[in-house]
Order: sequence, then structure tokens, then C-alpha cells
Amino acid sequence: MKKRLLIADDDDTIRSPLATLLRTHFDVVEARDGAEALRLITRSAEPFHGIVTDGNMPRIDGIGVIKELCRLEIAHDLLVVMYTAGDRDYRRNAVRAGAERVFEKPHDLPMLVEFLQHNLRSTP
Repeated sequence: MKKRLLIADDDDTIRSPLATLLRTHFDVVEARDGAEALRLITRSAEPFHGIVTDGNMPRIDGIGVIKELCRLEIAHDLLVVMYTAGDRDYRRNAVRAGAERVFEKPHDLPMLVEFLQHNLRSTP
């Protein structure tokens, strides 16, 4: 059975191709910003196994999403990953907020996919 993964990114040109790529390995759901991501995670009947969030998004940014997942005590049940073009300080702050790993757009895409495949193995 495929693991359920949420991708949160306000940029359709990033989110849609990433979702298409990851659908070969995961059951992917897309969110257009941090607020939608939190709504989907907290209200979904089916649990998510991981989230890949952008950093800079409207309404709630990626660090805000991560902090809220931690506050709601949901983060410990998820693999929380950030995929962002943010600078080094932003990426460090994401890890401090609770991200398992942070990958830099667009250079780290192969590493992101490999990390997700390794850490969210599907079950038969």
C-alpha cells in the first residue's frame, strides 16, 4: 500500500511536476499554501505519513506549518520535510522548528526523492 504524502507549495510550476514525479511512489495530495496544508492534515479521515512543504507561501509559511504541526502534536507522526529556495538561515530555522530535513530548490530534487523513498517505504 502506498504511503500518503502531502505536498504544500504555492507555485504550481513546482508543486504539480513534483506531485506527478512522486505519484509513482506515493499517494500524493496537493495543497496550495500552508493554511490549506494544515486543514488537509487536521481534517483528513485518512492519515498522512509525510509532508513536503515549501518555505515561502501565502497565509502560513513552511516554518509556520511545521510549528503548528508540532504544537498540535501531529509532527511526531509525520515525516516533515522542507523543499525551499530559502537562504541558509531560513533552512536552519526550519530544522529548529522541527523539519526532519531541508532540501534546496531546485538542486536537491534527486536527494529529496531518494530521502522520501527511503523513509516512507510502501507496505505490501
